[in-house]
Amino acid sequence: MARRESAPAGPGGPAPLDANPAEDQAGEETEGADWITALAKAQDEEEARKDRLRSRRFLPSEEELLREAEEGLAKAHPPPPASEQVSVRLQPAQWKRLLIVSEMSGMRPTTMARLLINRGARAIIDEELRWRAQFDEPD
Repeated sequence: MARRESAPAGPGGPAPLDANPAEDQAGEETEGADWITALAKAQDEEEARKDRLRSRRFLPSEEELLREAEEGLAKAHPPPPASEQVSVRLQPAQWKRLLIVSEMSGMRPTTMARLLINRGARAIIDEELRWRAQFDEPD
């Protein structure tokens, strides 16, 4: 008996007339593995989301912070030369608040500004460590 041939199967093209039903059953077995693929994809997307969150953070990783602590802060961050400084512009209302707070504490305004900058930097670091402890998974 002569074998009938159809047009080649392509995207949207007809299937061959002599298709093997056993091959169709093999395709059904791979469909059962689709949920595994979907789960792996979801896990990859979740890990990518966590990486994006971590990349938005502006501090070094926890390992880097620990390594610096072990090396010693003096070695990791030597004191800046006396010629370096930070210049901050304040609006008149901000300057008045700084004067009031510095008078209340008996400090000069520049000393109070330095204290506030250092406290603010420490608060940001503390918040970062709390955020990591809450959202990062243990290794």
